[in-house]
Amino acid sequence: MGLRDEILARTDCADAVAARDLDALAALVSAGRTATQRVPIEDVQAHLQSSGLWWPIKAVAAQSQHPAYQAAVAILDVAEARYQRLDMTLPIIAQMLGGLVATGVMPQSEMDSLIAMSVIPDPVSRADVEAALFNPDGSMK
Repeated sequence: MGLRDEILARTDCADAVAARDLDALAALVSAGRTATQRVPIEDVQAHLQSSGLWWPIKAVAAQSQHPAYQAAVAILDVAEARYQRLDMTLPIIAQMLGGLVATGVMPQSEMDSLIAMSVIPDPVSRADVEAALFNPDGSMK
């Protein structure tokens, strides 16, 4: 769905569309809008270390019988710079982290915090709204 269709489908935008209030439309559409970014692996390492999770994960990775062994090994493989930048919102990352949460190695709040490192605001500008809704002559598309 394009920006124009999104705006026209939203009931909370109807008054602003009728009034041609581009600033209000940009604010309404921007609220809660996010995008993902790849995070430098050094930031992931720093987070794991500063939260006190690095060594517990390493300890689990050294115990092949631990239920979170595979998840811990996978996380350490990723965190030990196999990659330079990583999208922490990828389902495979959630699966690895989820294995650590399910076994009590990592709290859910830390998993959420790690995933949130890749989530950034993705605001829509007034110019974006104008281009989506109106022709150069000012008529509605």
